[in-house]
Amino acid sequence: MAGSVKACLMPQLTAVQAAEVHQQLTWRTLRLVSSTNLCSVQLWCTPSTGHPFFTKAAEAYSLALLTQSSGDLGQRMNAALSIGINQFGYALLIGCDCPSLTRNDLASALVALIGAHSRY
Repeated sequence: MAGSVKACLMPQLTAVQAAEVHQQLTWRTLRLVSSTNLCSVQLWCTPSTGHPFFTKAAEAYSLALLTQSSGDLGQRMNAALSIGINQFGYALLIGCDCPSLTRNDLASALVALIGAHSRY
């Protein structure tokens, strides 16, 4: 993953350091969303779900590993959201680079989504 994640940090960090920051942020986010038991969790991976980091995450947490679609970030996010909405009726997309995210943030977002979904 070094050199392919958090490239925006590379002027200040090496590719390896940027990958380590990404891994730490991802582990934090996975711990948070998995500990809340608020909903099913999916981890959308690229280039495949077979990377040791992803398989370790799947072993550590109850989550589904799925491969991201092709395209730019917006297209990949749209594809993941569309699949989640088709599967569950609503979906919440969470980036792994938001260290201020809390359990209350997740709960509030899900309450709003469920409320909006029930109106339709």
